[in-house]
Amino acid sequence: MFSYELDIKGWRELWFFLFKPKQCPVCRRRLERVDVRPEYSSGWESDMTGLNFRYEHKTKEAVRYRCDPCHAYYSLTELVERQ
Repeated sequence: MFSYELDIKGWRELWFFLFKPKQCPVCRRRLERVDVRPEYSSGWESDMTGLNFRYEHKTKEAVRYRCDPCHAYYSLTELVERQ
């Protein structure tokens, strides 16, 4: 079984992810979304609930943003806190 998850921790982050413009907290320029390499964001996890024993391949995508002029990377949580 394969599953895909976004690492969003609440309604504020979901709202920010969907509707707010992503700007750098330092220089106020537009941020670019960066893809996380699969070897750092996916893997096999075991599920041992009761008599069911199975492995799932899960990809947990960290939402990261890059500011080119500042050379800084921000997570979605950091951007919501600095808003």
